[in-house]
Order: sequence, then C-alpha cells, then structure tokens
Amino acid sequence: MSIDYNDNIDNIIKRLKKKKLNIAKVMVSGINHGMNLFKSKILKEQMTSRPGLKRPTGNLARSWRIIKKHLGKDYSVKLATDTKYAAIHQYGGTIRHPGGTPYVIIKNKGAVFMKKDGNYPPNTRYTRAHNITIPKRLHIFEEFQKSGNDIIIRAIQQKLKLALAK
Repeated sequence: MSIDYNDNIDNIIKRLKKKKLNIAKVMVSGINHGMNLFKSKILKEQMTSRPGLKRPTGNLARSWRIIKKHLGKDYSVKLATDTKYAAIHQYGGTIRHPGGTPYVIIKNKGAVFMKKDGNYPPNTRYTRAHNITIPKRLHIFEEFQKSGNDIIIRAIQQKLKLALAK
C-alpha cells in the first residue's frame, strides 16, 4: 500500500503563491533539513561501523558542520569538518609516527602498548620513529553521492507538502 502525492510544478507554485509562501524559502528549508538528515543518520552510521576507527571521544563525529551560503539567487550547502585527522580517515594515507610509545612484550600476546604515564615495568621498550599506513575508512563522500541527493529531494518534498497542507 502506498500514498502518493503527484502534482504539476506550475500548480504547486501557484498554490504556494496563493498561500503567500516563498517557494525559495521552502526549498532552502528542505535542503537544510535534508543535509541535517544526511548528517545525523548516514554520518553516524559511517562513524560507528567502520573497522579500525575507534571512537573514544566522538570528536570527529561531532565536528561535522553544515555551512550555508546565499549568493544572490544561488544557494549552496556544504557538509564539512575542520578536524585535522578527518582527511586521513576519508582518503587514507601515511603518517609519520615520532616514536617513543612505551610497550612490553608478553608471551602469547605480543606487544602491549601502555599509556604515557611514567609507571612502566623494568622490561619496557619504546617504539622508534616509523610510518603508519592508514586505510580509507569513512567513505562519506561516496555515501553522499549514492544517497545524499535522494535524502535532500525527499526532504524538499516533505517541506513542500507541509507548506501546501497549511
């Protein structure tokens, strides 16, 4: 069973004008709503279900922002983060670790790394400087290309329905 809403664009515009509603404002509201939906649903799934991506603080997940710009009649919305390690998780790459991390070797477990708090057993070793290759983990841009536009279109449709129902 489904309930469909079908209408001609010109009829929708006429009805919005008749109700003294600005279609651009309704569309912008829909775009903003869609980006928020994408951010909250898809992004949280990406941030919590990726192997190798630990979430001890949640800083990366909370750092994403929706940036809105009006330039004349043009409107753009961008999902962005300023967290310096987001790019390495999105694209992958190699980082240079300076070394100095304390660890001990335990039989049948191998290397066990310790906090840098100064309380180390006598057999403590320290890592040397080395490169660490981090695989691509987030796939956020691919996810947006796959489902982001559909989410935004549905949100615009939802906002239009609400505006027309008033």
